[in-house]
Amino acid sequence: MNKGFSFIFILLTISCTIDNQEDHFEDLNVINDTFLELVDTGFYRTPLPPPPYRPLSNSEMDEELSEPITFKGGLDIEGYEPPDSAYFERLRHETDSIYRNFNWEKYKRDSIEYEELVKNPPYDSSTLVILVWDSLYDYKPNEFNQRITTSEMYSQNFNVDSTWRPLVIELIDSVQDERKFPFERLENTGRFNLKPYSYDTLENDRIIGKIWFSKVVFNDSLDRGCYYYGFLCGRLCGWGYIIFVEKKNDKWVIVGARELWVA
Repeated sequence: MNKGFSFIFILLTISCTIDNQEDHFEDLNVINDTFLELVDTGFYRTPLPPPPYRPLSNSEMDEELSEPITFKGGLDIEGYEPPDSAYFERLRHETDSIYRNFNWEKYKRDSIEYEELVKNPPYDSSTLVILVWDSLYDYKPNEFNQRITTSEMYSQNFNVDSTWRPLVIELIDSVQDERKFPFERLENTGRFNLKPYSYDTLENDRIIGKIWFSKVVFNDSLDRGCYYYGFLCGRLCGWGYIIFVEKKNDKWVIVGARELWVA
């Protein structure tokens, strides 16, 4: 009796493991087929330098400072005295001198070169690295996400029809998924080299950013799905989306997206 029970338990364990592996394999297929649409291939190019410097004239300065500068709450500095009118006259004289003596011919040449650089920036010869979170992201529900998926608000917030709504709700309501994400098996990554968050950078590396994925929620026929991903490429560079995919000709293609945040 005990031997029979043990045998059945082992079979069930193996069956569940195989099912999880198959689901995970399809997660990989979805992300592999859509990866290069999620990350801007403009990162292949060398980052642009700042544009050429040019000074401002007094009239341009006056326009920039058309609104008077005020200090809310005042300055609580003992003994402070504001600059007199002579100070501002000297400042205007210095500004005018810098403007008149500036090398405008060089500025014009530099500006033309910069415009050409903007139109056709060179390809970066560095090793382009994206750091990937090695577990499927725990997509936590919040009030905003739950509000936009209500029957009243859905059509105003999503560019896919209401037949997708149950998948979105399932994604948002999904429990934490502790499965490891074997991102090293992704192949459709272009020039990007995927590394774990713990990666120690090498001399020729250029870290493009960090990316993470939720699990993919599928419909019963496994030809539709949606998932969340986030990407950070700097302090003021990044975005997060719910991505909608359909399987067409044995390939997963993006058919819609809903931005959730941008930096």
